[in-house]
Amino acid sequence: MSRAKYGDLIFVDHGLYKHFGIYINDDCVIHYDGKLDDRFLRNMCVRQTGMDRFLAGKDNFKILNLSKNPIPPHEVVNRAKSHLNERNFNLILNNCEHFAYWCKTGSKKSYQVNFFVSFLLLFLLTNNYFELKNY
Repeated sequence: MSRAKYGDLIFVDHGLYKHFGIYINDDCVIHYDGKLDDRFLRNMCVRQTGMDRFLAGKDNFKILNLSKNPIPPHEVVNRAKSHLNERNFNLILNNCEHFAYWCKTGSKKSYQVNFFVSFLLLFLLTNNYFELKNY
């Protein structure tokens, strides 16, 4: 199915957002799971699931290659496994991207959240500028 390797950070593109996880094998991913059961994301939990559940109707995933990664694959997977059943999902502060980046690099990051916040700030600042200008 893929050229992914044990411990790779993978993602599936759903258009408006990307969903991230840690690759174990062609039928096993560790990721924040639950959106298929609850669209309001109230029951998100770190789980080890099959690839079909991770893909959620999409045909494939991509590997996120990070240029600097001092953490060996077995440690990446151990980090992911250490959070199985965790229910600390927060769309802004602790989402699937934060989780997968932490497993792979040791630091939590979400470029999707950063982009959204930057876009929102730009919109608010631009909107305020035009309101003040037309005042």
